[in-house]
Amino acid sequence: MSLCQQNPLAAPQDKPIFRLAPNPPTGSRYRLIPPRALMWAALFGSLFTVLWGLGSYPLLQPDEGRNAEIAREMLASGDWLIPTYNGLPYLDKPAFFFKAVALSFAVFGENEAAARLPSALFGLATLGLIYGFCRRHYGAVTAAAAVLVIATTPLFFAFSRFVIFDMTLGFFVSATILACFSAAEAEGRRRTRYYVLGAALAGIATVVKGPVGFIVPSLVMAVFHTWSGLRGWWRDAFGWRNVLVFLAIVVPWFVGVSLQHPDFPYYGLIKESLQRFTTNEFRRTAPFYYYALVIGLCFFPWSLLLPEAMARAWRSRTSWRAVDRLFVAWALVVVVFFSLSQSKLPGYILTAVIALGVLVARVVVHAWEQPNDAGAMRRAALCFALLALPAAILCLIPLVDPEVLRAAAPRTARYLDSLAGALVWLARLFAACGALALIGFLRRDNRVATAAFLLFGLLLVPVLAAHMKTYVEHRSAAGLAR
Repeated sequence: MSLCQQNPLAAPQDKPIFRLAPNPPTGSRYRLIPPRALMWAALFGSLFTVLWGLGSYPLLQPDEGRNAEIAREMLASGDWLIPTYNGLPYLDKPAFFFKAVALSFAVFGENEAAARLPSALFGLATLGLIYGFCRRHYGAVTAAAAVLVIATTPLFFAFSRFVIFDMTLGFFVSATILACFSAAEAEGRRRTRYYVLGAALAGIATVVKGPVGFIVPSLVMAVFHTWSGLRGWWRDAFGWRNVLVFLAIVVPWFVGVSLQHPDFPYYGLIKESLQRFTTNEFRRTAPFYYYALVIGLCFFPWSLLLPEAMARAWRSRTSWRAVDRLFVAWALVVVVFFSLSQSKLPGYILTAVIALGVLVARVVVHAWEQPNDAGAMRRAALCFALLALPAAILCLIPLVDPEVLRAAAPRTARYLDSLAGALVWLARLFAACGALALIGFLRRDNRVATAAFLLFGLLLVPVLAAHMKTYVEHRSAAGLAR
C-alpha cells in the first residue's frame, strides 16, 4: 500500500499555499536571511516582549489583583483543591492556574513579577511549541518568522504579562490541537501515543478553565478532518484509551470539588459555562463583528497583511497542504465559535491569533524569498505608513486639547497627566515605524518593511511598561493596601 493510501494527509497533491523558491531570482539584490540568525532573533525577541519589565508596575484591578490574592491565600492555607477569595470559596474557575501562581510565590516571593511569571512561561512555551511544529512542517525560516510575528502581536504579549488564565489555557489548547494533527498524520503506535498525549493535554486544559478546554480543540479537529475528507477519524480520536486518560485527569478534580460543594456541578457547568455562552447575564455582550475589530487592533500591525493574504490564499486553496488547512480551520473555528457566544472578551480568541500568526509568517517569508512577487507585503507597508501619521496625531490631540478626551472617554481623562508620557512616546513610535515602513515601500525592500512591523511590536513593550506605570498605579489597589 502506498503512503498516500495509508495516510490521506500526506497526499502528493498537497502543495504550499505559496510556492517558495529555494533562492531569490537571479540578479536580485536580496539574500536570504540565515536561519540561525532568525532563530536567535526569534528567541531574544520572544524573551524581550514577554519578560521585559514584567514586575515593574502594580497589578491591575480587578482581574490581576483578584487572581493573585486567590493564589496567595492558596499558598497560605495549603488547600490546593478549593480556591478561596477573602476566605470564601471561589468556584468560578478551577484551581490549576492559581496553583501555578502560588508555586511561583513560594519560589520567588509575593511580588508582581512572580504573580505574572506563570503566564509569561506559558507564553514562551507556546512560542516554543509553535517553533518546533512549524520547523517540522515548513522549515526553520518560517518557524522563526512565525515566532517573531506572534511574539510581537499586542494581544499575545499582553496576555503573556497578565495574571489571568488565557495564556495558560492557550498553551494547552494549542498543544492539544497540534498533538491531534500529529496523530492524524501518523500511523500505528505513533498515532496512538499522539492521541493519548492529546487527550491528556485536553484534560489539563479543562482543569485550567473548564469545558472550553476540550470543546475548542474538538471543534477545530472536526472541521479540519471534515474539510480534509477524512471519515471515521473520531473513532481514533475518541477511543476508549483516550477517554480514560481524559477522565483520569478531570474526574478527580471535579468529584473532589463537588463533594465539598454539592452545588458546584450546576454552578460550574450551567452557570459558568452554558449560561456564559448563551445569555447576556455576565454583561459582556458585543456585536457579532466584535472579534474582527479585536483582530484588527490587537493583531496590529500584522493585521494589515490579512485581507490580501486571505484573498490570495483563497485563490490557491486547491493547492493547500494539510497543515495549511489546519491553521485556517483553527483560526476560523475559534473566531466563529466565540463570535456566537453572548460573552465576548479579547482573550477568548488568543489561540486564533496564534494560528493567524503562522499564516501571516508564511506571507512574510514569501516576501523575503520572492521579492518580485510580494505585493501583499509592500501594500501592507504602505497602509502602515498611511495609518501611522493619523495615529501619531491622535495620540497627541488629548495633550493639546484635553477636552476632546474628556468628551470621548471621561473616565480615562481623569488620568491624563499620568498618560501624557505614554501618549508622547506612542506618537513617536507610530511616526518612526511608519516612516520605516514607507522607506521599505519606496525602496521595494520587504525586509525593511518587515523590520517596521517587528520594531513596532518590540518597542511597544518598553513604552507601555515604562510610561504606563503611574496610570496603572491609579487603577491598582496597591496604594490602598500599603
